[in-house]
Amino acid sequence: MKINRIIVISAIIFSVLIPSLIFINLSRPEKNKIVLWTDNPELISYIEMFNSEHDMIKVETVYKQNPSRELMKTKKYPDIVIGSYLNSPQVIDNFSRLNRLFGKNRIDKSSFYKSLLPRGAKSGRQLLLPVSFNLPALMFRRGDVSYNISNFVVT
Repeated sequence: MKINRIIVISAIIFSVLIPSLIFINLSRPEKNKIVLWTDNPELISYIEMFNSEHDMIKVETVYKQNPSRELMKTKKYPDIVIGSYLNSPQVIDNFSRLNRLFGKNRIDKSSFYKSLLPRGAKSGRQLLLPVSFNLPALMFRRGDVSYNISNFVVT
């Protein structure tokens, strides 16, 4: 459902990633600016709301049609990337580890689908967080629906 995806993305940006990046950002020349690349135009209004409520730090949103391709070409990386196809072997090595985000009073790993969180890890380092996923189609073989699907909703 679209609203749940937006709530999850907003919660991660506002409560976890941005406060964590405030500490990382202290050594950067532009201390009070975080650069976010995304291929999701829906995020822009949430970032604008965040910026209007916070004076000490601002998020600069840069729309990239294909952030994974742009990451492989750039020499100046953004602070946060929210986009599609980021877990490819060519792209994932461009990210910093996020292991410090997990633990007591932080993100609980059980909040993620068990099969999705490991897809953003490499060699024991968590490099990506799944904030959404798409289910483009749901298919069944004819005559092979031996379980009750009436409790499921496809949106």
